Amino acid sequence: MDEAKLELLRTADVVGLTTTGCAMNQNLLRSLRPSVLVVEEAAEVLESQLLACMTDTLTQVVLIGDHFQLKPKVDTFVYEKYNHMNTSLFERLATTSHTLIRLT
Repeated sequence: MDEAKLELLRTADVVGLTTTGCAMNQNLLRSLRPSVLVVEEAAEVLESQLLACMTDTLTQVVLIGDHFQLKPKVDTFVYEKYNHMNTSLFERLATTSHTLIRLT
């Protein structure tokens, strides 16, 4: 990415990317040095997809969604059944002892 585009993105308050966009633009993410990651529909996101969005500069990760709704889609039954890959990080955190804030 050229320096002019990077400087333009650095002036933005919010930069939006899909999880695929994060995975494909790792150099951009590292260059932007984000401090906050907000994930919408986090209950549907695989942990591996979420990890692709994380950088070492993050100080907060905000997961938004409903873990009682749709789960992440896993195409391989073995991974789903034996490795529990159809359980999102959001659901794992919501069903354990981590602090959870519910908005109604």
